[in-house]
Amino acid sequence: MASLSKQDLEKLAHLAALDLSSEELVALRGDLEQILEYVRKLEGLDTRGVEPLSHPTVNLLRDRPDIPRKLLEPEAVLANAPAIAEGMFKVPPVLDGEE
Repeated sequence: MASLSKQDLEKLAHLAALDLSSEELVALRGDLEQILEYVRKLEGLDTRGVEPLSHPTVNLLRDRPDIPRKLLEPEAVLANAPAIAEGMFKVPPVLDGEE
Protein backbone atom coordinates (compact mmCIF):
# COMPACT_ATOMS: atom_id res chain seq x y z
CA MET A 1 0.00 0.00 0.00
CA ALA A 2 1.46 3.33 -1.05
CA SER A 3 1.43 6.07 1.54
CA LEU A 4 -0.14 9.40 0.70
CA SER A 5 2.46 12.12 0.33
CA LYS A 6 2.18 15.55 1.93
CA GLN A 7 1.62 16.96 -1.57
CA ASP A 8 -1.26 14.49 -2.14
CA LEU A 9 -2.87 15.54 1.12
CA GLU A 10 -2.46 19.24 0.36
CA LYS A 11 -3.96 18.76 -3.10
CA LEU A 12 -6.95 16.85 -1.68
CA ALA A 13 -7.51 19.56 0.93
CA HIS A 14 -7.33 22.23 -1.80
CA LEU A 15 -9.78 20.37 -4.06
CA ALA A 16 -12.18 19.96 -1.12
CA ALA A 17 -11.80 23.69 -0.29
CA LEU A 18 -10.54 22.82 3.20
CA ASP A 19 -8.09 25.05 5.01
CA LEU A 20 -6.23 22.44 7.08
CA SER A 21 -3.07 22.88 9.08
CA SER A 22 -0.12 20.52 8.62
CA GLU A 23 -1.08 18.79 11.86
CA GLU A 24 -4.64 18.25 10.66
CA LEU A 25 -3.40 16.83 7.36
CA VAL A 26 -1.16 14.37 9.19
CA ALA A 27 -4.06 13.37 11.44
CA LEU A 28 -6.27 12.67 8.41
CA ARG A 29 -3.62 10.67 6.53
CA GLY A 30 -4.41 7.40 8.32
CA ASP A 31 -8.14 7.69 7.74
CA LEU A 32 -7.67 8.49 4.05
CA GLU A 33 -5.25 5.58 3.61
CA GLN A 34 -7.79 3.20 5.20
CA ILE A 35 -10.48 4.44 2.81
CA LEU A 36 -8.19 3.95 -0.19
CA GLU A 37 -7.27 0.45 0.98
CA TYR A 38 -10.96 -0.44 1.22
CA VAL A 39 -11.55 0.88 -2.30
CA ARG A 40 -8.63 -1.26 -3.54
CA LYS A 41 -10.32 -4.32 -2.01
CA LEU A 42 -13.60 -3.43 -3.73
CA GLU A 43 -11.83 -3.09 -7.07
CA GLY A 44 -10.87 -6.77 -6.80
CA LEU A 45 -14.46 -7.99 -6.59
CA ASP A 46 -16.03 -9.77 -9.55
CA THR A 47 -19.08 -7.69 -10.43
CA ARG A 48 -19.93 -9.33 -13.75
CA GLY A 49 -23.67 -9.80 -13.98
CA VAL A 50 -24.43 -7.39 -11.13
CA GLU A 51 -26.87 -4.63 -12.03
CA PRO A 52 -25.64 -1.12 -11.23
CA LEU A 53 -27.58 0.59 -8.45
CA SER A 54 -28.44 4.22 -7.95
CA HIS A 55 -28.83 3.53 -4.21
CA PRO A 56 -27.46 0.70 -2.07
CA THR A 57 -30.81 -0.21 -0.52
CA VAL A 58 -34.23 -1.04 -1.87
CA ASN A 59 -36.48 1.98 -2.06
CA LEU A 60 -38.86 1.39 0.82
CA LEU A 61 -40.43 4.84 0.63
CA ARG A 62 -43.09 4.25 -1.94
CA ASP A 63 -45.42 7.02 -2.99
CA ARG A 64 -48.72 6.70 -1.23
CA PRO A 65 -51.96 7.43 -3.07
CA ASP A 66 -53.16 11.00 -2.75
CA ILE A 67 -56.49 10.33 -1.05
CA PRO A 68 -58.36 13.25 0.51
CA ARG A 69 -58.97 12.78 4.22
CA LYS A 70 -60.83 14.68 6.86
CA LEU A 71 -58.64 17.44 8.28
CA LEU A 72 -58.27 18.11 11.97
CA GLU A 73 -60.42 20.88 13.34
CA PRO A 74 -58.44 24.02 14.27
CA GLU A 75 -59.65 23.77 17.86
CA ALA A 76 -58.25 20.23 18.17
CA VAL A 77 -54.92 21.28 16.68
CA LEU A 78 -54.57 24.24 19.05
CA ALA A 79 -55.83 22.39 22.13
CA ASN A 80 -52.33 21.56 23.39
CA ALA A 81 -50.60 24.73 22.25
CA PRO A 82 -48.82 26.58 25.06
CA ALA A 83 -49.96 29.95 23.64
CA ILE A 84 -52.52 30.99 21.02
CA ALA A 85 -53.07 34.34 19.33
CA GLU A 86 -55.84 35.02 16.80
CA GLY A 87 -56.44 31.32 16.21
CA MET A 88 -52.75 30.52 15.56
CA PHE A 89 -49.78 29.20 17.49
CA LYS A 90 -48.06 32.03 19.33
CA VAL A 91 -44.30 31.64 19.38
CA PRO A 92 -41.53 33.83 20.75
CA PRO A 93 -39.90 36.23 18.29
CA VAL A 94 -36.86 34.86 16.47
CA LEU A 95 -35.48 38.15 15.13
CA ASP A 96 -34.30 41.04 17.28
CA GLY A 97 -36.79 43.87 17.59
CA GLU A 98 -39.72 41.82 16.36
CA GLU A 99 -42.86 41.27 18.40
